[in-house]
Amino acid sequence: MANLDAEDQPPLLVIWGKHDLSFDLGEPERYHKDVPNAQVHVLDAGHFALDTKADEIAAIVRQFVSAHVTETQPPGRCCSRSNAGI
Repeated sequence: MANLDAEDQPPLLVIWGKHDLSFDLGEPERYHKDVPNAQVHVLDAGHFALDTKADEIAAIVRQFVSAHVTETQPPGRCCSRSNAGI
């Protein structure tokens, strides 16, 4: 992703459990470094964050989707650029 120009970067939502021993806690910040406009959320959760933080994650996802998808976009399109070739 680091090779993409800023205007070509897709919206990115990263939700991370800070107590997840399966992954390095530095990884969310690396996503943010590669995609500066990424929304990165590190929650007080483990690997199964959806089991313990479902309401919080749902609110984050709802906000992210409403910020990046409009009712006027045709089906199969998310965001302002074409999905051709994806």
